[in-house]
Amino acid sequence: MLAAALFPVQPQLDVPNLGWSVVTVADGDPGLARAHADEIGELAWQHRREFLRDRTPVPDALRIARETDGGPVVLADSSDGTAGGAEGDSTVLLQALLESPVPGSCLLLITDREAVARCAAAGVGAEISLEVGGRLTPRFFGPVRVSGLVRTLSDGRFQMKLPPIPANRGLTAVLQVGEIFIVLSEKPVYTWDEECYRSVGLFPREAKLVQVKSPGGFRPIYEPFAKLILELDAPGPTDSNLARLPYERVTRPLFPLDAI
Repeated sequence: MLAAALFPVQPQLDVPNLGWSVVTVADGDPGLARAHADEIGELAWQHRREFLRDRTPVPDALRIARETDGGPVVLADSSDGTAGGAEGDSTVLLQALLESPVPGSCLLLITDREAVARCAAAGVGAEISLEVGGRLTPRFFGPVRVSGLVRTLSDGRFQMKLPPIPANRGLTAVLQVGEIFIVLSEKPVYTWDEECYRSVGLFPREAKLVQVKSPGGFRPIYEPFAKLILELDAPGPTDSNLARLPYERVTRPLFPLDAI
């Protein structure tokens, strides 16, 4: 044998023949390569249920946050993962916080060009009522009406630390709704490090609750100082509960959509 590789797949793709692949290379012995490919594929299949994630329902996550002394409590909203192709316009956590508040500063991220334009037109220091979020992914989310104070406006340019690359999310506004600070931006941005908040004057280390739209890339930055990290069980286009996604083109049967 010369080489062997297992190729997992981006599971939220709605394409025919969705699934994992194994590639093996042997020195002049196709039968040997095929046998090892079958062995590796079977090993992955036998462990398939270990790749499924148990996550925390949003109401439970907010209850746990309220019961946790100090912070920050980091909520990983991976179903709206901007690095995985989502637009970042989920309003699920915002709606839940409005209905069941968590005392202390709560930092959220929402992509909404129209809402940012409204904030910019009103200006820093203005009180404004408007709908935010849910415009780009209406299959999963809906807009939520809020009233708050326009805290800051920026051009949305900042330097990420993880990875160390420049980021540009377009015109950006911070809208304060009680103790909820919503970072509204024209475009989605990776949320792996603190700079998506620090660049607009918000500081995750001092907050009670911090939303990140990532399944795991945020951990190297946030784990050293987070009081607690919870993975949210929420809908969205990058949902890891694949049975909730509206697949139309995948080849069936397909685990975990089908009990095979």
